Amino acid sequence: MSYVRVVIGNANFDTGLQCIVRVDQDFTFIDTYAKEAFKIACKNLHLNEDDCCILDYQFYGDDLKLLV
Repeated sequence: MSYVRVVIGNANFDTGLQCIVRVDQDFTFIDTYAKEAFKIACKNLHLNEDDCCILDYQFYGDDLKLLV
């Protein structure tokens, strides 16, 4: 399990929407994790992938602790 911060761009957003996404699959390349995180985020936010784009991403791997 890895975590990726992905910034999604859409014509309806004033700025990019930042999401931290858990990716349960294992991939070889970091950009593949970003693409999968983008797909997961669009699905969960009910956004059409064709209307959105990845503006930025950061790979966190499994070294992320979410504190509340």
